[in-house]
Amino acid sequence: EERRKNNPTFHVSLGLCVLFSTLCLQRRPSSAAAALMQQRIFAERHWTLGTQSRKTPAKIMDAIYEALRETKASWKKIAPYCLKARYVVGGKDNESELKIEIQVYKIKDGLNQIDIQKVMGGVLQYLDLCATLLDKLSAIAA
Repeated sequence: EERRKNNPTFHVSLGLCVLFSTLCLQRRPSSAAAALMQQRIFAERHWTLGTQSRKTPAKIMDAIYEALRETKASWKKIAPYCLKARYVVGGKDNESELKIEIQVYKIKDGLNQIDIQKVMGGVLQYLDLCATLLDKLSAIAA
């Protein structure tokens, strides 16, 4: 007994045994909890903003220009795959201006992201315009 108290290797080995037994006694998550964790990981992995396309960036930009023409926008090219567009929203009595920026960038091999960002204007008009543009883009791409 006295030797065990003064022997440092005994204390280390005793500590490792306690740690090992604690780890062995921990329960694994139930199948339902594991499924929920897997579902949460799966949902977080697929979160993106904007829309995606497998077309080349040049073809995507052509479709964007066509959609902007159809929606009567004026635009300015900022970079090869980035532009700013301007819309006049409303009637003659209460005209307001809506400005957006559209950018195409690569996410993975063969997959490009189309991002539409509001620069200036109302949120509801912006959401309505995004729905219209995405509708026109899907019609042009088909």
